[in-house]
This record gives sequence, C-alpha cells and structure tokens, in this order.
Amino acid sequence: MSDQRVAQQKRTSNEQFTHKRNAILVASCVANLCVGSIYSWSVFATPMAEHFALTQNIAAPDLSAVFTVTTIMSTLMMIFGGIINDKLGPKQVVFAGSILFGGGMFASGFATSPLMLMLTYGVCLGLGEGLVYGSLLSNAVKCYPDKPGTAGGIITTFYGLSSVFMPVIANALIEAFSVTFAFEALGVVMFVLIALVSTRVQAPPAHFVPAVASTTTSVSSDAQTTTSQAYQTNTAVHYDTDLTWQQMIRTQKFYLMFAMLLCSAFSGLMVISQASPIAQGLAGFSVGEAALAVSVLALFNTLGRLVSGFVCDKLGVITTLRIIFGGMLVGLVGLVFVVPGNMIVFYAGLCLVGFGYGSTMSVYPAFCAEQFGRAHNSVNYGVLFIAFSAAGILGPQIMSALFATTATYQPAFVVAAALVAISLVITVIFQRKYA
Repeated sequence: MSDQRVAQQKRTSNEQFTHKRNAILVASCVANLCVGSIYSWSVFATPMAEHFALTQNIAAPDLSAVFTVTTIMSTLMMIFGGIINDKLGPKQVVFAGSILFGGGMFASGFATSPLMLMLTYGVCLGLGEGLVYGSLLSNAVKCYPDKPGTAGGIITTFYGLSSVFMPVIANALIEAFSVTFAFEALGVVMFVLIALVSTRVQAPPAHFVPAVASTTTSVSSDAQTTTSQAYQTNTAVHYDTDLTWQQMIRTQKFYLMFAMLLCSAFSGLMVISQASPIAQGLAGFSVGEAALAVSVLALFNTLGRLVSGFVCDKLGVITTLRIIFGGMLVGLVGLVFVVPGNMIVFYAGLCLVGFGYGSTMSVYPAFCAEQFGRAHNSVNYGVLFIAFSAAGILGPQIMSALFATTATYQPAFVVAAALVAISLVITVIFQRKYA
C-alpha cells in the first residue's frame, strides 16, 4: 500500500473520530456523575452504623475505615486499571467497572457486618470507581490532544458535581425507605447507566490528530464561486514524548510534579475533610451555617475544575498552576487570621482553597499527558495519583493531631500554607528547567 494511501486512510480515520469524540465525552460525563457518588459516603455512614446496631444488638460501630479502604482500592485500580485499559481498551474496562461499582453498591444493602460492608463498599465499589474514573479521564485527554485541559476539566467537573446532588438523592431514599434500600436502588441505577456508557466509549486512533474544519473555494465552469467544508490536520498536536511509567519515574520532572500534587492536595483535602468542624470552631458558625459553608466549598471545588481546564489550554499548565497555588496561598493565610464572626474572610479563604483544590485535580491529567505523552497516560497518571492518596491520608491526620495538641486550627493552616508555597516555588523551578 502506498504512503499516499496510508496517509489518506489515517486522515479519514481522524475525521470520523473527530465527529464522534463529543458524544464520547458526554457519555463519559454521565458515568462520572455515578462514580463521583463515592464521596457521598458520609450520608450512608451514620444510618448504616445504626442499622448494624439495631440488627446485631451492639453499640453503633465506627465505619470510618470503610471509606479509607475505598480510597486505597480506587488508587490501586487507577494504576493497574491503566495497564488493563492500554491492553483491552476503555469499553471493556468501563463495563467491568460498572459491574464492580454497581454491584458493590447493591451488595452493600445486604451487608450484615462492618467487615462485609468493607468488602462490598470498600473493596468492590472502590475498585469499580478506580476503573471507570481512571479509564474515562485518560481517554478524554487522548480524545482531545488539542484541548486536554478542557476535556479533563469537564470530566472532573461532572465527577465533582456528584458530591453536590447525590447526597440529596441518597438522603431522600434513606428517609423515605431505608439505608439498605438506598444502596440497592442506587446500585441498580448506576450499573445500568455506566454499562450503557461503556457501549459508547471508544479509544481514539493511534496518534490521533483531530481534523479541523476549514473553508475551501472552488470555481465552477461558469465562473461562479462556491464554498465547502474541508478538513486539515491540526499541526499543533505532537506525539514525541511517550514514556512508560518505568521511564517516567526515572525523570526528575516526575518528582517535581509529584511534590507539587502532594503539597497542594494536602492543603485542599485537609480543609475539605474538616470543613464543617472548622466552620463551627474557627468562625463560630452554627450547625446549619456550617452545612451551608460545606455546600459553598463543594460548589467552588466544582467550579475550579471547569474553569481551570479552559484557562489551562489558553495560558499553559505551569502558568495556570502558578495562579492556582497563589490563590490557595492567599486563602490559607486568610484562614489563619479568621476569628469568630469574621464571615467574609472565612468564606473568601474557604472558596479560594476549594477552587484551587478542584483546579489542581482538573489540570493534572493534562499536565501528565503533556510531559510524558498520551500513549501510556492511563498508567502514568495512576502512578502520579499516588501523591493525591498520600495527601488524603496525611492531610486530615496532621490537622487532627495539631488540633488535639493546640486546640486551634491556625497551626494546621500555617503548615498547609507553607506546603502550598513550596508548590509555588516548584512551578518556577519547573518552568526554568523544562520550559
């Protein structure tokens, strides 16, 4: 087959997939609305503890370990699921994830002990979430090599939106029926939705270059001019840095990126995990006012995911991260000086931290693909995501330890601000070294 024939087939394949990719992105957003419900655990925790106490005639157990297991399983599956994704493709991976996630949620309604709940919600649901989220996020970045920040931002936005409205749905089901029925009903619905999405998901052609519309002019025999749509190659897309995860971890830039993600996520997760107690203890909010503050935080977290994706594609990753970290630093310093009744400063700090945390989650998938290539981004981002998991463990624990020692939140904010400042400095080093 001639080189010209091969080039023509590749252009045709790219044009066909360019038309499909928006539908794939929409389907991926639906699935992420489902798996993002993993962060609605707090709605289920207390009713499920009361259910165990009632059915087993015991004191209400502490179920916090269940969500810890869920987080660990999710992170592990983002790594190993990435390997499977590269071999089998997103369609099969997402369908397997629908079985694990929906099945884990459904089976949690039949749990008769905390250990069984740890297996169903912690292990099965966590593995399913890692498969679906990791596969769809990586595939979205590959489908939009010309707009990776925007694609990643949209995907993570819908993932974050789930934490806004899913607790309302779950709580309504719990109050109207029972916590076990809520698990079972949501499990069935989520399995069906994610399974349907898996039929629509498709990986782009190898080294996919999106076709962009251009207007061409042709002159007819009677000298009348007509216009038509043609397609040309988007030459702004390059594929010259495809590294495997083994090659990636041998580079210095990986550890700089790891440190930036660890420090910034530490600060965000520290505040998010304790938002209600912080609002009550630091700003003197009532329980109702604290609940509103948590909702505002979730809103800005989601808003940051969406806005930063577009900004990233316009200004570049490093410039965007510098803006994000600068805003988080200002917010954390503001929280250090909050006193009871100082609502404006508290909300400003809270919103800046929430916006920055969501923005980091949106930008990093594109950052990873930009630096290490798109071919193995499923695995590479999973390895880089270990920094996020470490931050999720360390942030809340360190805040709790500092609060137990000092009986105030200010020292934790000082530590968080120092870490974000380190991330900000690393962006300067990174740009000078790898611009």
